[in-house]
Amino acid sequence: MADIDDGSIPDDAGLLRRIHPDHVTDDKNLGRRRPISGAFMDKEMSVDAESILRQHGLDLSFSLRNWSGFSLARFRAGAARARGLSVVHDPCPEDQPDNPAHTLVIGATQATARHLARNCEWPVEPANQDTQQSG
Repeated sequence: MADIDDGSIPDDAGLLRRIHPDHVTDDKNLGRRRPISGAFMDKEMSVDAESILRQHGLDLSFSLRNWSGFSLARFRAGAARARGLSVVHDPCPEDQPDNPAHTLVIGATQATARHLARNCEWPVEPANQDTQQSG
């Protein structure tokens, strides 16, 4: 897999990031729950490209099939690129051999992670539980 963003994932494509229940915070400034920035800090952040899921007849539940209790956050590929991140389609990696939509977002920094955490949306919302994290 090359780390080069070849543009095969369009800017308007939704990228779906699984969020662990412990990585959700109540943001008093935004007045809503959001992922903590640490949920977006992987140097090679694993996401699913929503448009590719749909091309393969799959829905959002596919992205959560092995991750009980997780939620899904969505941000646009163009939002990642606007922050200098690369978006690289990486279908069927070793740890997800059945996932044609697997994609990597490469190059996250604390600032880009903070931006994504504050500007994403919830296509699958977190379970209603007390959240204590900050970030």
